[in-house]
Amino acid sequence: VPRVITSADSVHYMAVADSFAHGRFLSVDPLIPIFYGLLASPLVHLGISAEAACRTVSLVSSTLLIAPVYALARDLFGRRSARVAALTCALWPWLADYASQVALEALAVTLWFTAVWTLGRSIRRGGWWIVGSVLAFFALHLTRAEGIVLLLAAPVAALVLTEPGE
Repeated sequence: VPRVITSADSVHYMAVADSFAHGRFLSVDPLIPIFYGLLASPLVHLGISAEAACRTVSLVSSTLLIAPVYALARDLFGRRSARVAALTCALWPWLADYASQVALEALAVTLWFTAVWTLGRSIRRGGWWIVGSVLAFFALHLTRAEGIVLLLAAPVAALVLTEPGE
């Protein structure tokens, strides 16, 4: 089966990557989220096609998703559940499909789980974990506009991530 671009928006994400790679920062459409293209732009600058660069970002993002899923499940339910969650994540067909597409979803889901995991860590341990959570939520917003809605839902996540009496 020949490769195809499955989303009309994919062309815009590749254009952002190409614009950033060639220093045309002001030519980027302000309605298109920039973080995905920004991550792909160094590969485009090296001579890789914008499509291949964006697919690489999706593949790496989808692969990295396993880490925050494992960490969040371990913190909430223990190591055995974390292994099951990570294995499910690694084998889930939807995630494998998005790993091969020019689409924001793989990056957005990875940032979302990273933000929630680091938020939970900051609640339990304090320290600099909150900075990671803020950065992940901000990167999520720069990846998908609804990232700001997920940030606003962080207090609900905080209630779920805390133990009664904490």
